Amino acid sequence: PAGIVNVVANPDTSTVDVEYNTTGDWVAIEYQVYIGSYADLPRNGAGKPKIGHFPISDEYVSPETGDYIAGINYAPGDCNFVAVHIVVQNTVTGEEETAWMYGATAVDDDANQSGWAMGSFVPEGCSS
Repeated sequence: PAGIVNVVANPDTSTVDVEYNTTGDWVAIEYQVYIGSYADLPRNGAGKPKIGHFPISDEYVSPETGDYIAGINYAPGDCNFVAVHIVVQNTVTGEEETAWMYGATAVDDDANQSGWAMGSFVPEGCSS
């Protein structure tokens, strides 16, 4: 794994916080986050998420070993899907890889033969 991702829903403020921390020799150079309905998730013709089309994103000037993205709004009572994509770089080899949130773990996409993976949460008061 390239790191750990935590997603926390805050029902009192209708926001979501996303925190990630890289592990080993990996650092993050870019992140993207999507929160919304699964049906509205940006996808390509093969049905995989469209990288570069998530509404919340940033590229780092200097590589980061972790970040905390706080206060992402969601519609109360809606069933929301969260996808986290991180571009990671190996500090030893310089190699860049795509990492997706898989449960709480950011996985190297090349090592994840299932292609891509995501995690989701259902806000309080919402049935999935």
